[in-house]
Amino acid sequence: ATSYTYSAKYLTNNYTGNSTATNKILGIAPVQYKVEDSLATLSGSDISLKNINVFFSNATNYVMEKATRNNFLQSFPSYNILQLYTHAADSSANNDPVIYFADSALYLSDLVTDRKPVTQLVVLSACETANGKLYQGEGIFSFNRGFAALGIPAAVSNLWPVDNISTYAITELFYKYLSQGLPTDVALQKAKLAFISANEFTEKKMPYYWAGTILTGKVDTFASSTGKLWKAVTASIVTLLLIAFIIRKYFFKPVHKQPLPAPKPDP
Repeated sequence: ATSYTYSAKYLTNNYTGNSTATNKILGIAPVQYKVEDSLATLSGSDISLKNINVFFSNATNYVMEKATRNNFLQSFPSYNILQLYTHAADSSANNDPVIYFADSALYLSDLVTDRKPVTQLVVLSACETANGKLYQGEGIFSFNRGFAALGIPAAVSNLWPVDNISTYAITELFYKYLSQGLPTDVALQKAKLAFISANEFTEKKMPYYWAGTILTGKVDTFASSTGKLWKAVTASIVTLLLIAFIIRKYFFKPVHKQPLPAPKPDP
């Protein structure tokens, strides 16, 4: 499994202040955009969010007209995981990377919050979110770099324009494996392998459809609260059965009844 980072020092940063959040997920999917933006409708992105929600007991979605720039900026710092399905570009008229919402656009330079996010993972399922302007001595300033500057330790983003249907499938598989307790890099690797296997005889097995999605930042586990609950219930049942077996085996001895004497024959 492969992941990327900005520097060795970045991996040593202490993010324990963020770890008190429960695994709440916020999903954003505008689906449709303003006519003047000339952006294609992302049909199915709202459905994909619902498919992802099954892995979490606490999920909030902003779709269609609720997927606004302001709702995003006001809400995401309170969520442990952010999932974003939308359009994006690595440059704009002012040479700034941009993400589009239902009502307006968000430029990288405007990515600011009024409080420290508890967010530990951002999944930017949009085109070119791993790209941006290259600054000498600093590297590429992209949206995943912008979220890192806010103290968010990890981001999943895309290196090039991606196919939306393939992105939905890989993202849903990623959360499936993440909910099983796998670390983020392994979960993404297994999601890609499962996608390739499912499309073995189609053009979607080509790297263009899956290789552009990368993990940047700290590798961690994010087992969903739903998954944790079932594991706890299963462990409790196994423990109770084991206790019952021990009690039955060592504390309840079988009682062997003495056979009744044979009746004496009549004289």
